[in-house]
Amino acid sequence: VKVAVVGAIAAPSKVIVIPGLVLSTPDTIAEHGNVPGYSDLASVLRFFVPGTKPARTQITITPEDGTDQPTVVEATLDAGKVSETPLGAFPAGSYTVTARANVPIVAAARASVYSDGAEAGGSGNVDFAWFTAAPELKERALVAVGRGSSPELHLANPTNSDATVSVEQSLTSSGKSSGTARTVTVPAGGAIALSADNLNSYE
Repeated sequence: VKVAVVGAIAAPSKVIVIPGLVLSTPDTIAEHGNVPGYSDLASVLRFFVPGTKPARTQITITPEDGTDQPTVVEATLDAGKVSETPLGAFPAGSYTVTARANVPIVAAARASVYSDGAEAGGSGNVDFAWFTAAPELKERALVAVGRGSSPELHLANPTNSDATVSVEQSLTSSGKSSGTARTVTVPAGGAIALSADNLNSYE
C-alpha cells in the first residue's frame, strides 16, 4: 500500500518555485523501475495548466549545494491537461525547481527511494514523497523544524538580485528570539540548503 500526505500547494501562478526537492541515486531508481509494482518509481515533475491557453514554460533545476550549474529546459504544456517531466538523469542531492510560464500554472514534484530490505530480511520497500510549490515569503516568516535525521532549511531566490537573509533561532512558545542568528546570502536565481540540526524553529 502506498500512502502520501500532500499539503496545500500555492495558487496558480506564472512563477512556480519548488524548493528542497531531494533526489536519490539515479542508478538505484532505474534498476528497480521495471520490477512489477514499481513502474512509477521514477522521480517526476508534474504540471497542470488550469486555463484555456497552452503554457510556454521555462523550467530551471538548481542544485542547492552550488557545485553545478542549473539545468534549463523549455517546454510547452497543453491547457487543461496534466504533464510530467522525468528527473531520472539528475545525481542524488537536493534541488530547487523554478518554472516560469506565460500563463498561470500549478506544479509539484514526486521523488522516490527504494530500499532492498536486505538489512531487515525483507524483499524491498519503496518510499515516496510529494514536494509542493512554496508561496513567496514577505520580510519575516516562522518555520517549524520537525524532528528527524539531519533536518534542513531550504531557501530559494527566484529574483534577479541577491537576497540577504537573517536566520534566527526561536526557542520560546511566543516565538521570541533566543539571540542566536546568522546571515546568509541566497544568490539571484539560486538556492541553498542550511543545516537545522537540534533546532525547534527558524524565524
